[in-house]
Amino acid sequence: MQQRPPIGSDQTSAPMVQALASGKWYREPKVIQQVESLLCCGRGEFWRRVQIAEYTQEGFVSEEALVYFIREYHRSGAGSEAGDLMEILEERCRKSVARKLRRWSYLSETQRDDCYHDILSHMFTALLSGETGDEFWEVRFWYCLDCKISNFAQKYHHVAQNEFVPDSGESEDGRPLDYMGNIAAPTRTTSEERALIAEALRLLSVDQRKVFVLFHYEQWTQDEIAKYLNVTDRTVRNRLESAEKRLKSWRADEPLREGDRG
Repeated sequence: MQQRPPIGSDQTSAPMVQALASGKWYREPKVIQQVESLLCCGRGEFWRRVQIAEYTQEGFVSEEALVYFIREYHRSGAGSEAGDLMEILEERCRKSVARKLRRWSYLSETQRDDCYHDILSHMFTALLSGETGDEFWEVRFWYCLDCKISNFAQKYHHVAQNEFVPDSGESEDGRPLDYMGNIAAPTRTTSEERALIAEALRLLSVDQRKVFVLFHYEQWTQDEIAKYLNVTDRTVRNRLESAEKRLKSWRADEPLREGDRG
């Protein structure tokens, strides 16, 4: 069996990049070039390059190449170095994962935080796995991560969707955002009336509440909501109209007609 060359050590001959065991996928040429370059450079240069965070900067190392070295360090028993690379990778992913989780407006901050840690935990488990199926992280890192985000967000969403109550949140200057004061009754501002409005939102069906919150709280367009929920624009309009009709009936203390309950 051929001995692996040391990682990040000074060498005169170009080391060989380990082939993917599955034989089903292939790394992009730029990733192979980055791996070969890092295998040939000294340790100091290696660690300087992997810490470059700006992708436009010369010497930047792609996420796929980082995964290659995480797996190689792990296989060679260099757990500390693998851990250092995983910290670098986590820092690169942190903002992207958090931003995508914020689009799941039904999740509380606590649920988003738990979901975030679950995503990263399972990602790192896959990176250190010897399973050939997990090699795809070396081929399409961001695709794999997006799949993890979607899978875990949906899992948490299923738990949260039937017990959703909009939380206040904060504005950019740190002041609480008062969503309730602007829904169905803009002039009502007392805490008792806002509690009543929150109760009115619970009267909406899950589908109505989804589009209503995305449209009025998150300021999404109807087209964005349609694409996100995989429904037609007309369906979004109908759900918004039904939701607004139910809230208007609530405001007027009018009994809801049977036809407004869809």
